[in-house]
Amino acid sequence: MGENQSTSQPDSQSKGASVVQPKNKQDMRARLNGVLLLLPLLGFLWLGGPLLSLVLTALCVIMAFEVSKMTLKSAPVWQLSVLSVWVALPAFLAFSGISPMLLLGFLLLSFCLLSWRFTLLAGMYTILLGLCFFALIALQTQPDAQLILIYLIALTSAVDVGAYFAGRALGGPKLAPAISPGKTISGALGGIVAGLCAYLVLDGVQVISLGWPIGFVLALTLLAQLGDLLESALKRQTGVKDSGQIIPGHGGLLDRFDGYVLTLPLVWFWLYQS
Repeated sequence: MGENQSTSQPDSQSKGASVVQPKNKQDMRARLNGVLLLLPLLGFLWLGGPLLSLVLTALCVIMAFEVSKMTLKSAPVWQLSVLSVWVALPAFLAFSGISPMLLLGFLLLSFCLLSWRFTLLAGMYTILLGLCFFALIALQTQPDAQLILIYLIALTSAVDVGAYFAGRALGGPKLAPAISPGKTISGALGGIVAGLCAYLVLDGVQVISLGWPIGFVLALTLLAQLGDLLESALKRQTGVKDSGQIIPGHGGLLDRFDGYVLTLPLVWFWLYQS
């Protein structure tokens, strides 16, 4: 009897290892693919102009569809279409030069409608996503728009990859086990360090520096991770694993761009106040 237990235990451990290892590899591939996904976007950033605005607007529309699909699930197509258009509308409002007060009114209306129709979290996330879409398009009017987005992409990607590897290497207490059981405090700190390093390296090699204060950069590294947690909370509440299937095996666009939901509005607000 004792012999059977001793021989069966390694089998169960090996089975557990065989389950965990592929998942770890899949997580790593998802993050690296998320970075690779940004390479075509960097190409459009280099070109700039109307084509860049068109690509960025298309990204907003796809992410609006994904969050609408998560919220409505098996609702009729017309309801999904209406909600998708509504969520993506701030991206189009940015082209019209709408005043911040009118934008705020629209976002508050969105929050009230979606909180009443669905949940408080859905309403809050939609208002943040709308603000993110508006900021992404509105930033194109800034003289250094391309450079700003390059900085933000480098910083946010570094936060995501740094948090993953630091969490895997150091482990320790969980950051928010009820929302995202895989995230650790050590990973969050590693993401902050990686983001700061990415900014300092990029700022050192650029001919034109944005001159962002370290405190502002630190806030961006924190918000990038908070945006990830918010999307995880929404997915957990709606009972979905991924925001979509546009990236086979790695989820939707929102899964890859959730770190920008809070960072883009902060950058826009920073520049708007300057």
